[in-house]
Amino acid sequence: MSRLLFRPQALHDLRELISYIAADKPQSAERMHDAILESCQIIGDNPLVAMELEGLSVSGIRRLPVKYFTRYSIFYRITETGVEIIRLGFGGRDWESKL
Repeated sequence: MSRLLFRPQALHDLRELISYIAADKPQSAERMHDAILESCQIIGDNPLVAMELEGLSVSGIRRLPVKYFTRYSIFYRITETGVEIIRLGFGGRDWESKL
């Protein structure tokens, strides 16, 4: 398994997403949290699982939909020391400006 590094913004995204869901559906928030961690483990085990996104101003960014919650995505890049989780969130957002 590759070393995973969560950027501060990714941790902030995770807290906000789980808090938002937990306000109405605590059990769904727990399932989402577990699915995100499972998806991150998949990335750590196989960093090439997602293709590199094209047309971004930042190179090397990959997007993996969250397992079971495919409307949400994990944005990451492969580094010399492992995998860097950059952002988490709803797939329909304008991610180009947020990466």
